[in-house]
Amino acid sequence: MSNLFILLKNSFINSTGINSLSNRTSNSKEKKKLMITTATLLLIAILICFMSTSYSIALATVLEPMGYLDLILIVAILFSCILSFMTSIYKAQGTLFSSKDYDLLMALPIKNGTILTSKILSLMSISYIETALIIVPASIVYFIYNGNLSWIFFVILVIGLTFIPMIPIIAASIIAVIITFISSRFKHKNIVTTVVGMIAFLLIMIISMNMQNYINAFVANSDSIVKGLSSIYPPAMYLKDALINYNLTDLIKFILILPFVIFIVVFSKTFKTINGKLSESYKKANYKVGRLEASSITKALVSQELRRYFATPVYVMNTSFGMVLLITASIATLFINKETLGELLGYPEIANMIPIAILVILVFTIGLSCTTNSSISLEGNRLWILKSLPIEAKEIFKGKIITNLIITIPAAFIANIIFYIGLKFEVKYLIFNLAISIVFSVVSAVLGLIINLYFPKMEWTNPTTVVKQSASVMVTILGIMILILAIIGISIALVKILNVTNMMIILTVVLILFLITLFVSIKVLENKGSKKFNRL
Repeated sequence: MSNLFILLKNSFINSTGINSLSNRTSNSKEKKKLMITTATLLLIAILICFMSTSYSIALATVLEPMGYLDLILIVAILFSCILSFMTSIYKAQGTLFSSKDYDLLMALPIKNGTILTSKILSLMSISYIETALIIVPASIVYFIYNGNLSWIFFVILVIGLTFIPMIPIIAASIIAVIITFISSRFKHKNIVTTVVGMIAFLLIMIISMNMQNYINAFVANSDSIVKGLSSIYPPAMYLKDALINYNLTDLIKFILILPFVIFIVVFSKTFKTINGKLSESYKKANYKVGRLEASSITKALVSQELRRYFATPVYVMNTSFGMVLLITASIATLFINKETLGELLGYPEIANMIPIAILVILVFTIGLSCTTNSSISLEGNRLWILKSLPIEAKEIFKGKIITNLIITIPAAFIANIIFYIGLKFEVKYLIFNLAISIVFSVVSAVLGLIINLYFPKMEWTNPTTVVKQSASVMVTILGIMILILAIIGISIALVKILNVTNMMIILTVVLILFLITLFVSIKVLENKGSKKFNRL
């Protein structure tokens, strides 16, 4: 138990950088960076709490007269479990298999089961926060609207929160084990891991998109809506009954940790074998020196960036998912017209603003596919090699930006063409959306690089920490949200206040604003980026 505690403590310190708050640490920049990161995370947490509270109150207002108030708890539990499962699929592979501390940990006199348990619990830490932010506000709303519950409700809730993420995390870890085990049998392990992982994630997305049909089928064959939804995930019913009826038997059923113990015991047997397979490399025995070719500095740097990109599956999956989502959304428009799309979204008037709607999708997905916001951090302890080369910082920046553009611009171009074919809008809107896509792709890449230079995370044990949990990624996501709100706000202001109904004017304003942002961001990168990079 002492070894487990030490491993968890070290993992927490490494992932949060909380040591920078120590009095013995004189680096004020590290402290400032941690404070900004904390403030960003708190803002995101407040937004999630607000949304959870708002939705719960809206549900309670509708469900209370119908006698289905219990649905608030079930929906909150189901949603938190789905969120934990979806986010953990990405993190599980990097945490369990791609960590830089694997060799160090295996050299210590610590059991495989203890190491594996520490990594699973570290994986669960983020899920605990996500779960609490969703379920606690919903539970408080339920408590207030019910009016017949005592303080025991919150005691059971605290116990339930401890175990809610357990099954989703184990399910995600099992999928990660299967994907990694399959890929470890192939020569090009990283490519196989990426492809299989993307296929698995797309299948999960397809199931999620059809979840309404599955729910309707369950409800249609159940005595009540509550029982119908509970049959999808029985532990939700157990916890709901324990909270409402203070039923100890249901609570015991819910907190049954047998699956967790079985997973640790079984997987600890293959944990070392799979990691060993992943560390193997293949060499050609019949290598012969052929003609050597020289290339430009930029081409060499781009090739290096692409090799690192495709050698890190969690990096590929996290950044390419936006482009996959964009292509999928565009293909879907081939089967539905814009009027039907407006009806499905619940906003029939959106049919008259299709170019703006597409623009919002483009900004969202291109922003999600930003690779530069973690490209500096991923250099890790190898950064000195890059800095020791006789290359100017701006050349290094150019290589990282071009790599990002190779991923975003072709996909955005294809998606725009498919949107044009599917939704049948005027060709002038296509030209503007193509121009905005290219400009914003560059803006996203440059801003992502600037953010990473200001919020680098050079010390990490697995790439998942950098790609998904670093400050630069959080700031980028927040920036995307602000940009989307700004586009929507500008569009509303032009239409409602200035009575502008011409979509070309709105698109022109957005394009000009993005060009100004691009000009300013390039100047910032040229003037301050090099200095920041040289000080790393």
